[in-house]
Amino acid sequence: MCSTTTLLPRELWLSIMSHLPPADLLALTTTCKLFNYLANDVLRTVKLPIHRRLVYKLGLVSLVRQARLVKAGLDLSEECGTSDRSPGLFSRDCLRRFLNTNQQKLLFKSNEEMKEFFFNMSNMRLKANLGMKSYDVLDCLFSYLASNPFTLKALDCEGGNLSHCDPDLVAQAVSGVLIANLERVWLPTSHLNKIFHMVGQGGAFLQYLSLVEEDLSLVDKNILAQSLVKLKEVDLGGTKLSKEQLDTLLESIANTTPLHLTSLGMYSLSSLAFVSSSLISRSLSRLARADLHWTNLTSTQLVHLSTTIVHSSSSSLYSLSLAGVKLSTLPPSLLANLLTKLTVADLSYTDLTPQQSLAMLSTLATGNTSMQSLALDCSCVEEVSEQVVVGLCNAVSRLVFIGGGWDRAGGKAGVVYDSLLHSKTMVDCSVMCCGIANSTMSDKYPSADLLLNNRTRGVFLNR
Repeated sequence: MCSTTTLLPRELWLSIMSHLPPADLLALTTTCKLFNYLANDVLRTVKLPIHRRLVYKLGLVSLVRQARLVKAGLDLSEECGTSDRSPGLFSRDCLRRFLNTNQQKLLFKSNEEMKEFFFNMSNMRLKANLGMKSYDVLDCLFSYLASNPFTLKALDCEGGNLSHCDPDLVAQAVSGVLIANLERVWLPTSHLNKIFHMVGQGGAFLQYLSLVEEDLSLVDKNILAQSLVKLKEVDLGGTKLSKEQLDTLLESIANTTPLHLTSLGMYSLSSLAFVSSSLISRSLSRLARADLHWTNLTSTQLVHLSTTIVHSSSSSLYSLSLAGVKLSTLPPSLLANLLTKLTVADLSYTDLTPQQSLAMLSTLATGNTSMQSLALDCSCVEEVSEQVVVGLCNAVSRLVFIGGGWDRAGGKAGVVYDSLLHSKTMVDCSVMCCGIANSTMSDKYPSADLLLNNRTRGVFLNR
């Protein structure tokens, strides 16, 4: 049969195959080399369903290794716990930014677009369906990734259970992908030490790592610090790090040259309040992004960090989240000057005083700052003039209002509503909490009626 196929141009065969259902295309791939090549080329543009029962039977390797299903990542995330968690968010956001930075043909604006780049096996409930055999399935996957590094760019296991997987295979697999989301995967200290040791040796492909809510309290502080400074972005939120571990990590950030780390998440780390103000300032000012929400930083630490960012010509920090940190003791002028040095700031739930709000918003309303994305409480605009509100809405490109419960029919809510609708600079906003997100607002701004949690708010502001 194949000897006669060459009589027709390949373009014509491709046109014919484009009208065939996926099942027939899959059958054609087994007939001859030419049809295998052409049918696979068509299959790359076809959305093929992934049958989970077959994955349970054949394993994950059989899925990942198929050339016709070329994907950049594997999503094994599991929904669990509170609504504040957003499974798969870390890996999709990192992959979007990586692709936008490393290619010029396409610009990906939303994380939803990234779903097409993943084998979507989220909520597969391996442990619930396979019991202890689930670890054998995962070990086979990790063994394949360890033997074939760089096969996947992203591996998302958030919410799954890797506690009984082989520690060496897990470490080798993780170091061989660009992005690893290991949030809430129940890794024992032995597994964590293996991962950090392998990354610390150098040569790992890994650049983006999230370990949110993993217990890192028993990990060797030196191995931890040596490995993390070799990565590009790390999220350690809720990881129970001790003061000694934080001291060692922040010292490494402050003194390592060249420093590859640009973004660090340390939210909900209560021990950060006991680290010296000078060390926090020296280390974080070398980063581009820092997430410190709900960290209970002291007034002394906040003043020292703000002063460093304002007055240090070498500070690289442009994105800072202080959501949930009480800022009421910061001098109004210092807070206002701090925001002139930042591009992104999350100041929600910070109990700002009327004097702080006035100084901060008046400065931003001039339009002479670098601020592009801002999250703040609705109460911040209650005591400022309408002119300041209008100026703010025409000075930034992304805005999130938290709380309020306004009636858009009048008062300050009406001013905010009209200012947003007529803004010349606003790209998107979230005003779900304020009661002003009607259909007109939603038509103009896609996120107007979205309720953003701590994680999704950070992604929204830094987009």
